[in-house]
Amino acid sequence: MKQTLLFVLAILLSPLTGSAQESKIPDEMATLLDLLYSTEDLNVRMQGAIGNNATITKLETNQQFVKAINEALQRDIMAEYSQSAYASLSELSPTEVDSLTTVLQSPYGDVIRKAFLLDNAVMDTQFDAYLNGAVWRARREVQKSDSLLYFRELGVDLSQYMDGNYVSSDPILDTVWITRKGNAQTEYARKDSVAFDVAWVNNSKYVITDKNYGLTYEPGLQLFANVYEVDGNVFKYIVRMPNGDYDKVELVRDEPVPGDVDAQLFQQRLTAQYASPEDSPLDEAKRALLAERGGHQFFPVAEKYRVLADLEVFENPATISLPTSAGTETAYRVYGKASFIIDGKPISLSVYQAAAPLADPEYANHLFLPFRDATSGEETYGGGKYVDLRIPANGANKILIDFNKSYQPYCAYTDGYFCPVPPEENTVRVRIEAGVKHVELGE
Repeated sequence: MKQTLLFVLAILLSPLTGSAQESKIPDEMATLLDLLYSTEDLNVRMQGAIGNNATITKLETNQQFVKAINEALQRDIMAEYSQSAYASLSELSPTEVDSLTTVLQSPYGDVIRKAFLLDNAVMDTQFDAYLNGAVWRARREVQKSDSLLYFRELGVDLSQYMDGNYVSSDPILDTVWITRKGNAQTEYARKDSVAFDVAWVNNSKYVITDKNYGLTYEPGLQLFANVYEVDGNVFKYIVRMPNGDYDKVELVRDEPVPGDVDAQLFQQRLTAQYASPEDSPLDEAKRALLAERGGHQFFPVAEKYRVLADLEVFENPATISLPTSAGTETAYRVYGKASFIIDGKPISLSVYQAAAPLADPEYANHLFLPFRDATSGEETYGGGKYVDLRIPANGANKILIDFNKSYQPYCAYTDGYFCPVPPEENTVRVRIEAGVKHVELGE
């Protein structure tokens, strides 16, 4: 996350003079600030402040926190930096400001500037205070959002689908293995194990009670967990800790949930996303129009469109440019080729991986399958649909593709987005009657 924050800063920084003017700093002082401080200096100070902030270090894998703190820094970092610099010079008289400006504009300016920046305790204190405030506000945003996830109840009774073996990567305990059977759960990490009793509260929320002294819990301690998303064999849940904080965990089970259940959860998730003011790509008017026209419509879930394809992974994947709906291009690696049969007809589709490094590690093992079929421009969007995939574990040469979970790009609903267009090689001549249908939202 530290690299992400610094990258965002590097592309957004502007001259201090402009920020100083926005902060209503006198012109003479603004000129001096522009001579003394640079965007490079801000990067150095920011790197030091981030590296020394314990909260940032603790939450650097929390993507919602990263997003919130990035937004805060983008919004006001330059103005705060200018104010901190101004505070460090506030005891200078107008004459001293003029004299220092003259010296800095002379051949000796670089030497004076370097000496000045070596020790500036006032500015460092101001800057640390600003960063602590930004961190606090970002944590509040995370807590607010996490509390919503904690109270989100899924529309499927998960208690009958939770039995199985899971694995999770815990930041403290490394790999954790979990076995769930009925109302009993056992967690294994390193050489230790913890046993829990499980009692369901509703479709997706349950309470676990520690039966014996464990790794992080006390005997008899109850923790409430809510499964807020299920995607295939990936279970995302949030635990409310005794101190009121929320802890997000992603578990991967050895088997996915049944296909019809998975598709039902996908449909609920897509519908909720587009109806949410926070998560929807649509503005208020478009959200209302989508609701007025009956919301998302889906093909009936069909097992034949849930295929276990042969996957050929390319050893030296080529990087190509896919055109977008806006006339631009976006780079992808051709990860491999997926081959399968539908209605007796062999189909082969290219599978892609984002070429640019992703800031969110959650998507590091994600693949992208854009396609068109014989329903495109009829029941479905003419620009094609997408299916999200995951890189198979342990280098497996099979990949599960569920077209019942195919969805439209944002461009199918509204303008203003850059949506990759499926290449000609990913156009198939059969009807794939699966996933979301097109709803026209034109005015």
